[in-house]
Amino acid sequence: MLHKLENFLIRKIEDLEKLTKENEKLKCSHDDLVQRYEDISIEQIKDFKGHPFGVRMDDDMIKLVDSIKENGLLMPVLVRPDRDGNGYEMIAGHRRKFALQQLGITDIKAIVRNLDDDQATILMCDSNIQREHIYPTERGYAYKMRINAMKNQGKRSDLTF
Repeated sequence: MLHKLENFLIRKIEDLEKLTKENEKLKCSHDDLVQRYEDISIEQIKDFKGHPFGVRMDDDMIKLVDSIKENGLLMPVLVRPDRDGNGYEMIAGHRRKFALQQLGITDIKAIVRNLDDDQATILMCDSNIQREHIYPTERGYAYKMRINAMKNQGKRSDLTF
């Protein structure tokens, strides 16, 4: 009986070591996704290229402005460094940025994450698609963008024809 228990424990320890090694590999492969938190000047943030969701001064925006005025910004925006190195591109938080501008606030709390175009598109769509009041055309265009980005993921870029 003791021999079976020892074998069982040895297998579990080996499994744990294997998982630890796999986890280390994952950490290394995600170095390009490293993120940091910063206060960024709103002027440094450009809108996401092709952002399908309109930012309007509607009842929801008035509620957001009032909430930020009363409680401050509760959730940071998500940005990525701009390709030319002159600022940032907004991934998620266009409405929060607009609300802060309405209040005359010049800096915004942001999560800065290195993302490729496909990752950024998927995150931008996912962060907005759950909103309650979205026009059907916005929703449709966002789904199209998301599907195209998902098709691109996993493609080999080292092949040339």
